Amino acid sequence: MLARLVVLACSISVTLVLGTFAAPPTNFDDLEAGIVQRLRSYDGVEFSITSNFYQDVNGEEIVSLEDIRETVRFHFPERGPAWKYWVQEIRDGFDGQLVVNRFKVTDVRETRNFRRKDESERQWSHAHIVPWHEWDGNDGRSFFTIFGVGTTGFSLLEEEDLPAESRHAVQSRVRFIKEYLFEDQKTFVFSREGEEGSSYELHIVHPQGIIIHSEMHTSKGKKRVFHVEKIAFVDGIWYPQKGSFYQDPDILSDYKYDYKFEVTGVRRFEPELLQNWFPEWPSGTVGRDTATDKSIHIPPSERQLKKIAMLQEPYEITPQSPVWFILRVITIIIGVILILYGLYRMFEKSKR
Repeated sequence: MLARLVVLACSISVTLVLGTFAAPPTNFDDLEAGIVQRLRSYDGVEFSITSNFYQDVNGEEIVSLEDIRETVRFHFPERGPAWKYWVQEIRDGFDGQLVVNRFKVTDVRETRNFRRKDESERQWSHAHIVPWHEWDGNDGRSFFTIFGVGTTGFSLLEEEDLPAESRHAVQSRVRFIKEYLFEDQKTFVFSREGEEGSSYELHIVHPQGIIIHSEMHTSKGKKRVFHVEKIAFVDGIWYPQKGSFYQDPDILSDYKYDYKFEVTGVRRFEPELLQNWFPEWPSGTVGRDTATDKSIHIPPSERQLKKIAMLQEPYEITPQSPVWFILRVITIIIGVILILYGLYRMFEKSKR
C-alpha cells in the first residue's frame, strides 16, 4: 500500500513538473498557429488606445504627439483576407478639438488612406484609395506592433509572402534560450544571428500567441525594440495592454521612432458597422481613387476657414522683401526725375 502511494505521488509530481516546465515548441508552425488563433479571436472587436509618438531625423524633431487616440477594429470573414480599421485622432493646437489625423482602413476590395495636413501648412489633407492588394504593412503601427507580430526578424506572419525555403533558412538558425513566467503565463525566449553581425531575440507567450518582446541589434550598435509591460484577458481574448516600440535611425530608414501605447477599452462592435466599414473623409480633403481614376474633393468646414483666416498674417514690408526693393527703385526714379526737373527749371531761368 505504501509503495502504491509513493508511486502515485511520484507520478503526480512528474506531471506537475512537466506541466510547469513544458518543452518549447519544436517548430515555428506551432508559434504561428497560436498567433493566428489569437488574431482571429479579435473578429468583431474594437480596441481603444491612448498613445504618444515621437519621430526625428538627424536629431531634428519631425513629429511629437501626445494623448493620441487610436481606434482599431478587426473583421475576419469566412473566406478572404482580414478587414482592418485604424483611425488616429489628435488634439488640434488651434482650439483643442479632437480631429482625425490619419486613418488606414481596408476590406476585401480596397484600402483607403488619409493623412491630415494642418491648415497652417496652407495645404489640404490628402486622401488616397488603392486596390486591397496594395496594402502597405509598414503603415499603421497598431496593427503590426501591438496586435500582430511586428518586425521580429524571425520570418513569422509579417513575412508570410516569403518563399518557404527562405523562411526555413531563417528559422533553422533559431536557438531556444530559456522559459519563464510572464504574469503567470509560460513564455519562451528564442534568439538567432542575422546577416552582417545583426542579432535578434524574441519572447513569446505560448500558446496564447502574444509576442511580449522583440529586439534587434545591428553590428553598429543600433537597435529596434518592441516591449510589452502588461497583457490582459478580457471577454475571451488575450491582448497586449501596455507597451512601447523604439527604433534607432539607420534601421530600415533614417528616422528615430519612440512610440508608447496603452489599450484603454475593448468592446464588441455592432455587426451593422460592416455595412459602413469606411469612415467619412474629413472636411478639407483632396485626393484620388486610383481604381476609378476619380478625384476626391471634400470642401473645408467653417471651422477650417475660420482657422485659415486667423492664421493669415498681414504682409510685412521689410528691407528683404521684394516690395521693399520695388519701392526703393520707384523712389530713386522719382528722385532722379525731380532733380532733373529742378535742373531744367534753373537752366530756363538762367536763359532769361
